[in-house]
Amino acid sequence: MKKDNFDKFGEKAKDLGNSDEINNVTLIDRNLNVNEGSNKIKEVKGIKEGEKFGKVEEEEYFGEVKETDKKNAENEKQETEEEREVTDDTETDMEKIKERVKLLKKKALSLPPKSGVYLMKNSKDKIIYVGKAKYLVNRVSQYFIFYPHRDYKTNKLVENIYDFDFIITGNEIEALILENQLIKLHTPKYNIKLKDDKNYPYLRIDVHSEYPVLSVVRSRAANDKSMYFGPYSNKGSIYEMIDEINKHFKLPVCKNEFPRDIGKKRPCLNYRINRCMGVCTGDVSAEEYREVIDNVLMFIKGEYESLIKFYGESMQKASENMDFEKAAIFRDKKISLEKLRSKQKIVTAPNIDEDVFGLYIGDTSSCISVFTIRYGTIIDKVTEHFAYDEILDEDGFLQYLQAYYLDRDFVPKQIVTSVNIIEENINLLQEWLGEKSKTKVKVICPKKGEYKVTADLAVTNARESQRLYKEKYAKDTNKLAVIAKLLGLEVLPQRIEAYDVSNSGSDNITCGMIVIEDGNFKKGDYKSFNIKSIESPDDYAAMSEAVSRRFKNYIELTESQENKNGFAKLPDLILLDGGKGHVSVIKKVLEGMKIDVPVYGMVKDDFHKTRVLTDGSLEINIAKDQTVFIFFYKIQEEVHRYSLYRMDTKRRKSVKKSVLHNIKGLGPAKIKNLLTHFTSIEDIKKASIKELAKVKGVTKANAESIANYFSEATEAVEERAANEE
Repeated sequence: MKKDNFDKFGEKAKDLGNSDEINNVTLIDRNLNVNEGSNKIKEVKGIKEGEKFGKVEEEEYFGEVKETDKKNAENEKQETEEEREVTDDTETDMEKIKERVKLLKKKALSLPPKSGVYLMKNSKDKIIYVGKAKYLVNRVSQYFIFYPHRDYKTNKLVENIYDFDFIITGNEIEALILENQLIKLHTPKYNIKLKDDKNYPYLRIDVHSEYPVLSVVRSRAANDKSMYFGPYSNKGSIYEMIDEINKHFKLPVCKNEFPRDIGKKRPCLNYRINRCMGVCTGDVSAEEYREVIDNVLMFIKGEYESLIKFYGESMQKASENMDFEKAAIFRDKKISLEKLRSKQKIVTAPNIDEDVFGLYIGDTSSCISVFTIRYGTIIDKVTEHFAYDEILDEDGFLQYLQAYYLDRDFVPKQIVTSVNIIEENINLLQEWLGEKSKTKVKVICPKKGEYKVTADLAVTNARESQRLYKEKYAKDTNKLAVIAKLLGLEVLPQRIEAYDVSNSGSDNITCGMIVIEDGNFKKGDYKSFNIKSIESPDDYAAMSEAVSRRFKNYIELTESQENKNGFAKLPDLILLDGGKGHVSVIKKVLEGMKIDVPVYGMVKDDFHKTRVLTDGSLEINIAKDQTVFIFFYKIQEEVHRYSLYRMDTKRRKSVKKSVLHNIKGLGPAKIKNLLTHFTSIEDIKKASIKELAKVKGVTKANAESIANYFSEATEAVEERAANEE
C-alpha cells in the first residue's frame, strides 16, 4: 500500500479508535461472559429486571452472541493482516527513502565549496525545487544530513528528491539572479508561485513642459527628466489617485494639447459644471497653471500640512483684497484637503520612502503583505497568498523579494521586513538591490521601535487578508462543489472556459473565450479568435474553428513542454453560449482531437438569461439555486461582453484602415501619425489643409489629397440623397 494511502488509513483508524461507540462495541464483543451477556441481552431486548428469561430464548440469544464472537474474531484476523501489510509497505517505503537520502547525502558532500544554484528532481526527473547557495556543499548536504526535518514541507520535499543537479556561478549575486530565472522557467512545485511578470505603473508628470500633464506609464524612460511617482500594484489605485487629483485641482482631462489648442474649441461640459479650470478658454495663464501643478506635487508627496497652510494664507489674502469669491474657492479647497488627509494612513516621517514586508504563515497557507510608503504615507498595498506546499522559509522569502524588485524599476532606499534574515543574506540582498537601483539600499529586520511597529502592522494586514482569503476560497469551493454535483463532474471545475461568437453581418466574425479560475474571472487568460474559415455567419462553424485552434495550441504546448500562456492548461469544464446543436458540434471536435472535457451549453430564456444547461441530450435546471444561477448568469454576460468588444474593436480598425488606405500617397506611417494627431476619422474630415500639413510626415500634396477625398465623398452622398428624393 502506498504511503499516502497509509496516512489516510492511519488517520481513519485513529478517528475510529477515539470513538466511544467503537470502544463500547469492542468492550461488549471481547469481554462478554455468560452473566454479563445475559444482562446485556436483556437490556437490548427491553427485558426488565426480575422477569423470566427462558431457556429457549437464552440458547437463541447466546447462540447469536457466540456467532457474533466468531465473526468478530475472523474480522480481527483480517484487519490484523491488513494492518501488517500496510505497516510492511510503509516500513519498506521508509527504508527506501532512508537509503535514497543516504546516497544523496554522499553525493551532496562531494559538491564543491563554491557559490551556485541547485536543482532538486523527482522520480520522473522533473525539477521540483530550485535554490541558491554561497557554498553548494554546505547548503545541499543540510537537506539530507538533518533528515527528518521539523518542518513538514521540507520533509515532503526531501522524500520526493531522487536526484539533483547544480550550476556553479562566479559569485552569490549571479546565483541569486540565476535562481530567479530558473524558477520562472521551470515553475517547480515546492518553490513559491509568484504572480505573472508585469511592469508596474508609475504616475508621470512632465514638469519641464509649459503646461505639465499627468500620465500613466509602465516604465521610466532613461533620459526623461519628468517626475515619477510609484510604482503602484495595479491600475486601479493609480487611476483612483488621478481622479482625486483632477477633482480637487480641476485639471483638464480632455485630449487638447496646450498651448496649441487654447481658444480653438468651445469649452467642454466639465468646464460648465465647474470640474475643470478651463485652460482652453485662455483665462488661465501658464504661471497660474504652474502654481496648480506645484500644489499637485505637494499633494502627491503627502505634504498636506504645507498645502493646507498655503490655502489658508491664500484665503486670508483674497479676503483682505475684498475678493470674496476667490477666498471661498481657497476655503473649499482647504476643507476638501483636510477631509482627504483624514483618510490617509501616515506611518513614518514625511521625507521617508520605504517598502515594508509582513509575512504571516498559517496552518494551511501563507500570506505576504507589502506597504508601499512614499513621503511617509502608505500609497499602495500588495498582498500575495501562497499554498500549503510552497516552502516560504528564509530562502523562499528571499526568492520572493528578488522577484518583487526584479519587476520594478524603482527601489526605495529602505526596506523593512518582519522576517529575521541572517546578516549574510542581508548583505547579499543589499548588494544586489544597490547594483539594480544605482544607490545604497538598507534592509532592516527590526526587533523594536518604530520600524517594528510598522512591520507588525504589515503582518496584521497579512493575517487578516489570509483569513478573508480562506473564507472566500471556502465559499468559492463550496459553490464549485455544488456545480460539480449538479453536472455530475468527476472533479471540481476549478478552471472553466466559456465561448461565444459575435459578428457584424458577414464581417469581422469573432469568437471570444473567457476563463473562470477558482470561481473568479481570470482576465489575463482571455483569448479571442478571428474566424478565417467562413465568409458568412455560421455559429457552429465559427465556434468549431475557435475550439479547434484553442486545443491545437494545447497539444502543441504540451508536446513541447512549454507553459507560456493559458493555452497550456486543460479546463475542467467548457461552457458554450448556445444550445444542444452547439454542444453536439463541439463534442465531435473534441472527440476528434482526443480531448476529454465536459461540455455544456447555456440555454437562454425570453429575457436573455441562462435558464438551463444542456449536455446535448439532457437539460439541467439551474434556477433552483440562486448562487449557481447568478454564477452562470455572470459568465454568460461576461463572455457575451468580451466577444462583442473584440468584434467591435476589429470592426473599428478595419473601418479606419479602409477609409485612409483609399487615399493615394498615404502609407501606414502617415496614417498612424494622422490618427494619433486627430484621434478620429471625423476630426480628420473637419481639419483644414493647413492643419493636416502640420502632421509629421504629411506633405501639402498629401493634405490636399485627404481634403479632396472627403470632399468628393460628401458630394457623392449628397448627390445620392438628392436622386433618392
